Amino acid sequence: MAAKKTTKEVNGNSENQQTEVKKKTTRKKRVASEKDVKTMKPEEGVLIMACLNPTVAKTSIECAKQNGVKVVILEDKVIYDYLKAEADKQSNKDAISVFLSNESNRGMAKKHQMKLWNILTKGAALEKSKDLYFTRTDVTHLTTLSHSRASEVLQMLNAFGYIEYSDEKCFRFKFVFSDEDIVKRFRDELSSVTDICVASFMKYESAAENICKKSKMELVDEFIEDIRKRI
Repeated sequence: MAAKKTTKEVNGNSENQQTEVKKKTTRKKRVASEKDVKTMKPEEGVLIMACLNPTVAKTSIECAKQNGVKVVILEDKVIYDYLKAEADKQSNKDAISVFLSNESNRGMAKKHQMKLWNILTKGAALEKSKDLYFTRTDVTHLTTLSHSRASEVLQMLNAFGYIEYSDEKCFRFKFVFSDEDIVKRFRDELSSVTDICVASFMKYESAAENICKKSKMELVDEFIEDIRKRI
């Protein structure tokens, strides 16, 4: 007749079984991890980062190592260069906003528009503006403006909508005198940019919903808030 096992022997066997299960689980995870590493694309096996937040940096590095991803640490200078570029971008945006909202600048642009129109057309009726096109060369030939100064004047007129280019290279332009046409022109520009944003947002939505598990409305709200901050 077999002897009964003592409590110590039973506990010992139980612990051995648990240890064996843990080893098997760890072995399976290691095999799965090694398999994932082998199937990764080269660009998926590298994490290039610069981070001055110790907690975030440590977590990112540990996560990368656990997934067999090589970590490349960039110099801190990358962060400071980025912050400076963002500050310069904001400063430039603010400067443009102030310039366009200044009524004296708008009045000056309007005077330049009328003066340039009268010189280039010899005082033709404004109704002809929709059919007449000019170039910067026309401006420099018929005025005392240099090419660089002519470009500055045309850029100012274009910023206020007083001229409209007929090509992407900004070679030919026509004068715009109707306030309704100016508003429509900028509205059309905004609409074309919006189409591009919508197409990009659809890609972002598809990826974010699957990866970040966020609803469409959450993504829309974040997108709108981001636009608000930039305006």
